[in-house]
Amino acid sequence: MTTDRNNLLCLVRSENAPIKKWQEVGHFAILLLIAVGLLITRMGSYDYFPGKYLWAEDGQIFINQAKSLGVLAIGYPYAGYLHLYPRLFAFIANYFELIHRPIILFVGWFIAYLFMFVVLLQRAKQLGMGFIASLFLVILVCLQPNYGENFFNITNAQWLLGVAFSVLALTGTSQSFRFSVENLVLLLVLGLTGPFSIVLLPVLILKAIVLKDFKNAWVYWVILVCAAIQSVVLINSGRAEPVGINTSFEDWYTAFFRIALFGANSSGVKYVGLIFWWLLGVVICEKYLSKDQNTHTKKNLPVLFLLTATLFVIASLYSMKNYPLGRVSIGGGNRYSWLPYVLVFFAAMVASNHRRILQAVLFGLILFICYVNFHKLELPNLQFSSFAKFSEYQKVNIPIHPQWATYPSWSIEGEPSGSQAVAQLNKIDVELNSFTATHAKLNLSASELLMDSGSNVPILESNSRFICENSTDVGLEIEINRSSEGWMQVFFNNTPRFSEVKALRRWYPSGLVTAQFAFPNESGGFYIRLALSELPGKDKIEKITIYCLP
Repeated sequence: MTTDRNNLLCLVRSENAPIKKWQEVGHFAILLLIAVGLLITRMGSYDYFPGKYLWAEDGQIFINQAKSLGVLAIGYPYAGYLHLYPRLFAFIANYFELIHRPIILFVGWFIAYLFMFVVLLQRAKQLGMGFIASLFLVILVCLQPNYGENFFNITNAQWLLGVAFSVLALTGTSQSFRFSVENLVLLLVLGLTGPFSIVLLPVLILKAIVLKDFKNAWVYWVILVCAAIQSVVLINSGRAEPVGINTSFEDWYTAFFRIALFGANSSGVKYVGLIFWWLLGVVICEKYLSKDQNTHTKKNLPVLFLLTATLFVIASLYSMKNYPLGRVSIGGGNRYSWLPYVLVFFAAMVASNHRRILQAVLFGLILFICYVNFHKLELPNLQFSSFAKFSEYQKVNIPIHPQWATYPSWSIEGEPSGSQAVAQLNKIDVELNSFTATHAKLNLSASELLMDSGSNVPILESNSRFICENSTDVGLEIEINRSSEGWMQVFFNNTPRFSEVKALRRWYPSGLVTAQFAFPNESGGFYIRLALSELPGKDKIEKITIYCLP
């Protein structure tokens, strides 16, 4: 009878196995869709225009160097280490027209984003976390305190990959991450993208020697090789040298605890953060003091996650060793806090697994902080599409985010690649006497317009409409001898009423400069307003040229 009952149970389980498998696949797909859907919450606006999410090194380092160095750019170090993943996508993008390269880089970021969640969810399942616990993890990762710089750009995709790399290294077993050519290539790409292998190495040594965990020794050796390569690059760059290090202990521990408390900018957030850490500490200590023979995963993995997060915070502070407080984002987070925060959230979910009320409390505490310190990514249109069109005919420095008070700041070098030349364009040599001045006196000579301002913001407005027939975009060049450095701003509209919505702002040095702007053509023509200086002084405008871009 007992044998028949066991056979019946085995039969029922075998029949239910496919159903359970499809249920797990469905849960996995739902969680991935939620992770993608929550990206909407980070968008400051729901429109898209080419180049909207280009950020910092996307242009000046990855796109520019892929163009100038070709395949050699893939192994070219920057900021003290190799960036294999973004370099590969920039190299691929180099085979497309400039207008399409932002899309290629965005795809690279999106793949990194999906890969991070695939790894997190796979490992969560492996560690016995159910659908609700995994859902909590997805929500916290997506909504964590962050000012938005980790989203939508290839430059900061490395921090997402760093999460996946860390979780793979700390949780991988011989069954879940077996040796194969594909896995070897994957680890090499992750290990040679950013400084993560260097920071992970001491934790893996601890895991291997102290905890006697040699289940996946091949992974350790690959990470050791990657860490050695990145260490050589780092040492040769001089970035690791302690020259100029801040000797104020107060600055260091203040910076560390501000990050640990999730950038708290109010007493409420600070107290909630302290309660979270107290509760998590109690849970972890309880596991260690329990007489129950807990597995390595239940006891040690949360501690390894927290130790790794701590090392990443220390490394980020050391990367700005002269002023560690500069790595802190009050009221939010930044690229340096992304990886530590995800590891902390994962540690909390693992430590509280199968204790639903406790897990819900930990989730609620962090969700409150996420809500208070949540930020959307607000990015004005810098008219990348128009600048890209302009660069088909003229050499142009194309601005991208973030805009800094330096020249050329973060930008892309655009220049004609074919037979097209500026001589082929319909252009308008603007009469210098066709402007009305506000807060400035004008003195027109035969070759230049002298603008003597008694105000911080002298304004020039065109008296008439400029018409570029059969043109989609407009390029504008202003040759000016500036008395002081600062921001210049151009407004454009089909009526002489202007707003910041249709405006471009660029920083230029003092002296003789050729300021370049580009924007969409307006139906029926356009007026322009020029704010050429922020300080009083005497500026000489030598030439203003409008290029009608087909």
